[in-house]
Amino acid sequence: MTSKNKKLTALFTAGCVVVLIVAVSVWFSSKGVTLGKSDEICEGVTVNGIDVGGLTRKQAEKKIDTLLEELLKREVTITIDENEISASAETLGFSCEKGDIIEKAYQIGKEGNFFGNYQKLSDEDKEKGKLELDCKVDEVQLGKFVEENCTSFVVKAKNSKLKYENGKFTATKSREGRVVKVDETVAVISHTLLKDVGTEPLTVSAVVDVSKPKYTQEQVAKCQDLIGSYSTYYGTSTAARANNVNIINSQSIDQTLEKILGIINKSCMSIKLINDIEDLEDVINIIINVFPSYFYFDDTIKIF
Repeated sequence: MTSKNKKLTALFTAGCVVVLIVAVSVWFSSKGVTLGKSDEICEGVTVNGIDVGGLTRKQAEKKIDTLLEELLKREVTITIDENEISASAETLGFSCEKGDIIEKAYQIGKEGNFFGNYQKLSDEDKEKGKLELDCKVDEVQLGKFVEENCTSFVVKAKNSKLKYENGKFTATKSREGRVVKVDETVAVISHTLLKDVGTEPLTVSAVVDVSKPKYTQEQVAKCQDLIGSYSTYYGTSTAARANNVNIINSQSIDQTLEKILGIINKSCMSIKLINDIEDLEDVINIIINVFPSYFYFDDTIKIF
């Protein structure tokens, strides 16, 4: 083979290689696979759903740091019936660590030969490019939050009562009791936070134990008739006893007067004196000076 032919053969071979490389690159692109440059993470690699493909390790780390901040600030709302308590995920004990996840993301597609790298990111094996942060929940911290903020909504069961008003019986309203089950609520919140790791607001329902009242309004409302009555007959007693008149039996005038004033004090909110003006001084003197402990006086004394 002449020197000229050798050169032509070499050029032809080089051309075929170039064409082959271009064809393979086009074919890989048509499959949605792009192998990154040596200092970049391969396309298709994600961390908790965040695309880091085509980024350098430094760029990817900055992006993941921002994600971590958003994950901790995530608003979580705990509902207790119609009541709500909101807090950040971090306040509830949620935390995430990136560890060496950036290095893991970078190494995907960097090991083995060209076709081996393609195999790692092919449709049949693309789960290897979906990386997840190491997240956990401090259930002691979470339990303390639930205990301090959710148990205040505890409601005791209330029985209905029967009242007699306006000539008829009415039943008062009954009420179901509500008790927040702390341990079960902590388990539900923890599971939800770890199962649904994201930045969107999250709502979780507390576990509530419902207690029924012993007597409901519906049950008590059925009681509409007089079941029984009781009275005491005083006809055979003295006239004072029969008419509910107090009897004063004392040894002296002062003792008698003291008992009279005691009865008045218990029975009357105010006293109207109708004595003559000449006797008024003596009466007021007795009330104010002799028996002051039986009466309370305001700032004025009205004379009629």
